[in-house]
Amino acid sequence: MTDTQKKPLWKNELVWLFLITSGLFAILYSKFILGGYAYVFTDTGADTMQINYAQYGLFSSLFRSGESGYVLQAGLGMDVSSYYPAYLIPYNLLILLAPQRLLPWAVLASAYLKMITISLVGYLFYRKLMQDGIGTMAAALAWTFSGYVILWGQHYGFCTCMALFTVFMYFLQSYLNGEQRWKSAGLVLTVTMLLISSYYFLYMIAFFAVFYILIYSIMQRYSLKRTVGKVAGLGGMGILGVLIGGVALVPIADTFLESARAGVLAAKGTSHLLSPYKGKTLGTIVARFFSNHMLGIDKDYTGYLNYYEGMILAVSILTVFAVSYFIVKKSTRVKALVLTVFLVFLTIMPLTSRILVFTKHSYRWTFMICFVEALVIGCFLQDVFREKNRKTVLAGSILAIVICGGLLAWMYSFKNIKPDHKVTAGVIGFFAVYLILFAVGTSVKKMYRIFPAAVLMVLICELFVLDYPSLWHRESPTRNQVATEYYNDGTKEAVAMLKEQDDSVYRIEKSYTSASENDGMSQGYNGLSVYMSTNPASLVAYHKMYGPETLSGNFVDFNMDDYIRSSLLGTKYLITGTGYHAPQKIYTSVGEAGGKSVFENQYALPFGYLYDKEWNQEEVKEMSGLDKTLASLSGFYYTDAEETSSYQKADLPEQTDLSLLDYVDTATDCTMEKGSEGITVSNLGADPNVVFPGVASCFADNDKLYGLSLTVDAPDETEMAVYYQTEGDEGFSAEKVYTFKVTEDNRTWEHLVSGGITELRVDVSSPVESAVINNFELKSCDITESGYTALKESGVDEVTFSDSTYQAQVTNDASENKMLCVPLFYQKGWTAQIDGEDAGVYNINEGMCGVEVPSGTHEIVLKYETPYQNYGVGMTIIGIIIFILVFSQNLYKFFVKLC
Repeated sequence: MTDTQKKPLWKNELVWLFLITSGLFAILYSKFILGGYAYVFTDTGADTMQINYAQYGLFSSLFRSGESGYVLQAGLGMDVSSYYPAYLIPYNLLILLAPQRLLPWAVLASAYLKMITISLVGYLFYRKLMQDGIGTMAAALAWTFSGYVILWGQHYGFCTCMALFTVFMYFLQSYLNGEQRWKSAGLVLTVTMLLISSYYFLYMIAFFAVFYILIYSIMQRYSLKRTVGKVAGLGGMGILGVLIGGVALVPIADTFLESARAGVLAAKGTSHLLSPYKGKTLGTIVARFFSNHMLGIDKDYTGYLNYYEGMILAVSILTVFAVSYFIVKKSTRVKALVLTVFLVFLTIMPLTSRILVFTKHSYRWTFMICFVEALVIGCFLQDVFREKNRKTVLAGSILAIVICGGLLAWMYSFKNIKPDHKVTAGVIGFFAVYLILFAVGTSVKKMYRIFPAAVLMVLICELFVLDYPSLWHRESPTRNQVATEYYNDGTKEAVAMLKEQDDSVYRIEKSYTSASENDGMSQGYNGLSVYMSTNPASLVAYHKMYGPETLSGNFVDFNMDDYIRSSLLGTKYLITGTGYHAPQKIYTSVGEAGGKSVFENQYALPFGYLYDKEWNQEEVKEMSGLDKTLASLSGFYYTDAEETSSYQKADLPEQTDLSLLDYVDTATDCTMEKGSEGITVSNLGADPNVVFPGVASCFADNDKLYGLSLTVDAPDETEMAVYYQTEGDEGFSAEKVYTFKVTEDNRTWEHLVSGGITELRVDVSSPVESAVINNFELKSCDITESGYTALKESGVDEVTFSDSTYQAQVTNDASENKMLCVPLFYQKGWTAQIDGEDAGVYNINEGMCGVEVPSGTHEIVLKYETPYQNYGVGMTIIGIIIFILVFSQNLYKFFVKLC
């Protein structure tokens, strides 16, 4: 039956599939529909909370205001032109149009639309290969509610890609079948939407499409010429689709190439890529073949691979029956064996992940195998329902028992992998029910009519039972929490109060976290933290150079890190939660709003400051963490160029050292012993720490900058923490702490700290037998000698930032040039003008924008434009013209027929 043939409504399988999919979705997602929870997760791997949810708020705001380009509230400044088009795709447009109070519902509704697309279009695809029937419905359901879609689909962007992938496969099969050319036009436009949604999903799908054509051609016994022609035709349509998306492709490519991610991928080694995974890795893969929840979720997870990014192969236990059946059946034996071996090879070889996802530790490509599993299940059921070959089904079932039993037994053989016994029991239970159904359904004639429906009902139950834990055992906030704690917790009111008082350009730091590093995106302020997989390389380099060690380049956070460093980044205000006492030596109260307290940083610098001295880059890189910060006060350096002779050489201020070891007083959950090597901490308990009271007099001078230097000797790598109290605190808290790692190669930690500290505490945060605090020093220097005063008094006034443009009036009162440092992260898209004349933009201080300013008062303008944007627009125009020329006649005929 073709797509255009109709059945009575009550017999139409698409109608029934729609109802079943909607019902399953409603039951699985009832926690979010009826339970008051928002469809967003806060556990490990929660990109949905960290990235997308905050971005939805940001782009919804931009959509209403009509702004785009470079936005300061996205991280520490970001070109959003590479992200914005993805939110104009029909699924996400719904989210942009929804007011923020309805955002949780819009996200859920968008997810439903994607699942319906996957189900119905998936059915249309599978029907082209299997015709009508319960088996085709089963294949569509198995794919829609596969483990991949259920787990990875909770990342909203990936669920969009799964829906578009399904549409792509429908159009691809139509193209292979030689159907109407308007469907080829649909294929081209789907490629464009995939490019906009996720360029690397398009990359993976392109691989899959080529392999699919080759395997399909072999199965259909196409000639080599015809196969090559089909691949070439697909390539041409793919290129045309990418060409149409040129307006998005150019900023996407620029964002990727400017990001730290590009450098990391290029630096990856190739060792062990041809050696199969072993031991616990294979055990984990086998376990998650049966169910996403076989080894638990998040904190309960016991697998060897990341539970979220690890290999996801769960579809249905019917996969084992299907593979066994086709291996036993004589006419399909060879093809089934070849395909099975090929898919097993893909799963156990790190090379596959490296080729498709650029890293052997990520398995986002496994949607391909899940899609094939669903197809195999559908073909198997159609064959069984049609032929009812009892002997083949029986032989296949026996082989399925052997395969399934062997895999489960092997999985349980790993002592450090702990399967969930309830999930295992569920898998075995459904296996047994299918076994009985196949035995009875192919041998008892009275069962023939209800046999297909019975199998479908069991499949629906299996999909619910095995998918349910993947959704319900993950931590998710209530809708009320999202509204009142995460994105509307009073921060917006505090930000609005500041905007009324101060219309200048500045960043804000926070002493609390609402939901993620991306708070500023949805709360409407210029923040100091960001979680993005495509963070600019300049931002990541700056953070590594001047900031603490981070988990990955995706996370950058300067909040409450170093008040001088924050000032260098243009930070002027601090917003705190209830009960937080801001250090009085640094912050003065501005007011309260939304239940939050607002303080001004007394060390705040203008959003742009002038240097008259220069450092040698290599010299700065060899400095300690504290000295690097002090060096940034006294001079600049070129990030990617040699030192010049145009500026006076910078130097560090004179510092004084004071040992704090004699101030130690008490030890908790450990024993403490002073000796010639320092303070030995041993017999460590649950929370081992030593306290240094009575240090208030050491931090009392308002005219000094203070830094701590701690050297620790431990037998193994360990985490350390330094807590501090200031006036008004009634004990140590998690809001005033510095954490760091001690390794064999890095035993000393140094950091600038606030004045007015009254008490210190050093913790050994992770278990070791003992640790020796060799040295705990307080370093200080006079502010007037640090270079800070000159930066504070820089003649930078009337600073504004709007429409991707920074503008300021800058006065250089010296006869020589000075270097203006603007705390915007350097990228190729920045251009500068001085009094209307073009000027150079330099990469200085490991990622800041620098402009050389001559003597006198000048109007400085920095403008950001996505590099090569005109080329992207040109590509899109050319692509649309070619598209119209190729498909206009066919599209016209289609629309006439439709009308």
